Formats: sequence, structure tokens, C-alpha cells
Amino acid sequence: MAGGVEAMGSLIESIPDADRLARIFGQAAAPAFLLAGVAAFVSVLLTRLHTLIDRMRTVTFMDPALPSAAAQKATLPLLKQRAALLQGAAHLALLAAIATTLLLLVMVASAALQSRHAFGALPLFGIAALLLGLALHRFAQEIRLALTEIRQF
Repeated sequence: MAGGVEAMGSLIESIPDADRLARIFGQAAAPAFLLAGVAAFVSVLLTRLHTLIDRMRTVTFMDPALPSAAAQKATLPLLKQRAALLQGAAHLALLAAIATTLLLLVMVASAALQSRHAFGALPLFGIAALLLGLALHRFAQEIRLALTEIRQF
């Protein structure tokens, strides 16, 4: 019976109080905001990719008798190149989101365990930032191609 009371007391002591919870959430806020930004970026990328795929489908099945069919079909290689860039950017951004999620877990675990150091947080942040930067570069390449296409009209 005494062992059960001691175990219950130990369990209650391990439950964080309001101040400790505030510190835990405070430390997790920055990675959570980064994760939200990456998620919004992935949404933009996937929306653009979906629109591009719909356009490719329309051009592919366009009636060849239409006067603009040949000109539209000539844009397919550029559209495929843009789609590949968007797909690569989305993949890199999703990897950045995974690294950011791991960073969030490390920060929360470190705060919950009252560790003075968040081991692995700096490399995870570096990896997430690098992957996000690469995704943004791919997105910039796709935008450059889209602007090239616009200038042709």
C-alpha cells in the first residue's frame, strides 16, 4: 500500500505545473510557427502543381483541328519542366516539415524533461532551413519559367 502511495506521489510530481507548461509551450512556439509556414508553402506548391497538371491534361487532349492546338501543344515540354520543379520543391518542403516536426518534438521533450540543452535541435533547425531554402530555390526556378511563358504571349 505504501508503495502505491509513493508511486502516486511520484506521478503527481512529474505532472508539469502551469509555469513549466508555459515554458514548454514557449520553447515550442518558434518551431510550431515555422511548421505552419512550411505547411502553407506546401499548400501553395501543390495548388500550383494541380493547376499545371490540369492545364497539361487540357492541352494533351485538345482537338488537333483547333487553330491554337499546335501552339498549345508546343508548350507541353515547358509545362512538364515546371511540373518537375514544383514536384521537387514540394518534396523538399515536406522533408523540411518533417525536420521541423522532429525539432518541435526535441524542444518539447527537452523542456518537459527540464534538460538544460536541447540535444539535436541545432542540426535539425539547420537541416530544416537548408531544405526549405532548396525548396524556395526550386519554386523560384518554376516562377522564372512561368514568367518566360507569359512573356511569349
